Amino acid sequence: MLQAVRNRVDGIGTHIVLLPGTYRSTLIPEWTDDGPAPIVIEAAQSGTSIISGADVWSDWDCSGSICTRSWPYNWGVAPNPWAGDVDIGPLARRRELVVVNGTNLEQSESEAGLVAGSFYVDEGADRITVRLPDGVSPADATIEVGVRSRLFDSLHWPGVMVKGVVFEHAVPAFTSAGVLVGSGTALVDVTVRRSGQIGMYAEGEDISIWRSRFNENGGDGFLLVRIKGFEMVSSHSSYNNWRGARGGFDEWSVGQKIARVHDGRLIDHTAVGNWSRGVWLDWDNSNFTISGLTACNNRSDGLRIEGNQGPIVVEDSLICDNGQFGVSANGSRYVEFRGNRVEGNRRGALHFEGELRRVTSMDGKRYDVNLTEWSVTDNVVSGTGKSSLWSVAFFDLGARSRFFSTSTFDSNTYEQPDNARPFVLMGSGSATLSFDGWRTETGHDGSSTFN
Repeated sequence: MLQAVRNRVDGIGTHIVLLPGTYRSTLIPEWTDDGPAPIVIEAAQSGTSIISGADVWSDWDCSGSICTRSWPYNWGVAPNPWAGDVDIGPLARRRELVVVNGTNLEQSESEAGLVAGSFYVDEGADRITVRLPDGVSPADATIEVGVRSRLFDSLHWPGVMVKGVVFEHAVPAFTSAGVLVGSGTALVDVTVRRSGQIGMYAEGEDISIWRSRFNENGGDGFLLVRIKGFEMVSSHSSYNNWRGARGGFDEWSVGQKIARVHDGRLIDHTAVGNWSRGVWLDWDNSNFTISGLTACNNRSDGLRIEGNQGPIVVEDSLICDNGQFGVSANGSRYVEFRGNRVEGNRRGALHFEGELRRVTSMDGKRYDVNLTEWSVTDNVVSGTGKSSLWSVAFFDLGARSRFFSTSTFDSNTYEQPDNARPFVLMGSGSATLSFDGWRTETGHDGSSTFN
């Protein structure tokens, strides 16, 4: 890596080829330079070059399935940055990671609580205790322990392309990421998996991600903040936030968050099975398009749109079978929601909350944003059980009136075989409405159908 930076200083591009194998190291230069010469880091065979945050530990003292060893770290439990707003259990705020024969072990809060396939760290005694999974003997166990917090960092090393490399088993601190991506970085066929907290954090300008996977991470698969010019195409962020779920942290600030991204595209993306929201457009997103999203079987909402001045387009997407709402929205304007299918979501399909949000954009502009100027057309919206198709919660009737008077809902197909009154207006004058009542009350969906 040092030679690549020296080459860049001399105006020489560098192509680094990683042979197949597991590299228990990092791809972080000792010093950085932002010269124009390109740097490409590529796996000789895509998916076989692994940058690991874990080391294989030996010298365990084992008795049956219980193995102990000295523990040299004192990472402790990170403080809750939102104390008073949300309770976050200690297991969500830890960072230790143990893997046995490729299986990520559960972390216990006590030695007495150990079960097969779990571990406990006693920092007071400087000791770690592992109870091996059923059927695994000490002689057959390869025990990997996470020791490196960051595996790649281009925040201060712009203009790097990474192709076909796997990053795994980083142990960043709570709310931090194991892979950091900065301006001019391109990730192609990259995998970021099984981080102890967030998989990837990105910030800067002109960032491109193609055919990459951010799966099975302890926190969010990815966190995007303050980006001008972004695209993520044909990628995945699935089965994330397992550590958050262990500590009861699956709502407040998790869910593949996208914040302050201007001129962005999320195309043909898959977000399934996350212990959180699927995808969350949270705050100051502008000129952002989501097309071809599959957001299904997530623990909370499939898609959350909150605090955005827009414009935003969501099109040709499938949002299904999520544990809360298919789509929830708050304080966002200039949104086109068209040609989507929203089905089978447990609490309801579309949930809108009328709350004024004051957004200060990263370019310094200020916006007072409520739900206005929405276009919801040509969608198929269906429910099961007693779930709602629309629930609209405005406690300011003036704001509710502005929402309906500035928006367009039409040419939608609604399906709810188990609930004849699946349209809900909450707030002053709350009511559950039939389809005809919804059209009369809102003045919309004149050309839509209800089955």
